[in-house]
Amino acid sequence: MAGLQSAEALKKESEQIREREKKMFEEMDASISGRYADTTVRQKQIKRGREKTEDKEKKEREAKKQAELEEKYKLWSKGVSQAQEREKLLEDMAKVVAEPVARMADDEEMNRHLKEQIYEEDPMAAMLHKKKRDEALDRGDLVYPTYQGAYPPNRFGIRPGYRWDGVDRSNGFEARLAQAKNKRDAQNREFYQNIQCYE
Repeated sequence: MAGLQSAEALKKESEQIREREKKMFEEMDASISGRYADTTVRQKQIKRGREKTEDKEKKEREAKKQAELEEKYKLWSKGVSQAQEREKLLEDMAKVVAEPVARMADDEEMNRHLKEQIYEEDPMAAMLHKKKRDEALDRGDLVYPTYQGAYPPNRFGIRPGYRWDGVDRSNGFEARLAQAKNKRDAQNREFYQNIQCYE
């Protein structure tokens, strides 16, 4: 229609066109309109089309391999020996939960545990260490030789290797750190002793 038209006529005409197009698309064959067709994904290797089965299998293999590596490194990053210690601690805690609350002096498990404790101030500590080492050797456990003798303290309590010749080759940082800690502890002790005098 040419010429001047009203808004109602335009609205009516556009609705008719929309209805006609909708009807045409509904009657159209699915192969032409592509109504139920699979989505075609473009890829770098294949110009156009779906993934090949070999590519899918390869990706699955790589994903499986990656998952195995992540699992392995997850264990390593947390520390293997720490994980074993954690398991042992959980087992010990489970044993403690199962035990009765009131334990008497004749409790064998408790007595064995207390006998195994070695205290630094104990005059028999050296003999107990030697006894434990000999027992481990008799059992056939792997026992590494350790350095026998005095050594400078460090933050982590790590003993020197058994071949160490006793010469301190550090830059003195650990010694200064230990000295500062001892000084701080002594000042705190003196401070609290003085407070008691004034109260």
